[in-house]
Amino acid sequence: MAKSRMEKLNNKGVSVYLVDAAHPLTRGWFLSDPVFEANRVTAFITRMSEVETMEMSVIRNNYDARQSRNDILLYAKPKFASSLPDTAKMQIFDHQIEKIEVCELNHVRSIGLPLLGCSGLVTLLYLITNTY
Repeated sequence: MAKSRMEKLNNKGVSVYLVDAAHPLTRGWFLSDPVFEANRVTAFITRMSEVETMEMSVIRNNYDARQSRNDILLYAKPKFASSLPDTAKMQIFDHQIEKIEVCELNHVRSIGLPLLGCSGLVTLLYLITNTY
């Protein structure tokens, strides 16, 4: 993972989760008050239940996508994730993280398509009213 990516993360108004890369649907931790630095994250981790982890890591429809747009998922390497306790204050270094997933709003689907549909409807109405 690029070291510069860790510095760019901002914990203002977001929820940060740590997920086991080998078992992303069943093993997850919530990070309370995370502090992102150049090569590590310092936070208090709390183990989530399997149901909570599945709800957090699976995006099924547009509602889930809107609800999770302020989520950051840190995928921990399986060897590191297997040694994590249920609760602890710890530092997670960048070499222990396999990938970072940031859920962001898709502007094409949320703004572009409705705008395109609206302009198409206006054009259609204009053509209908001017032909008669």
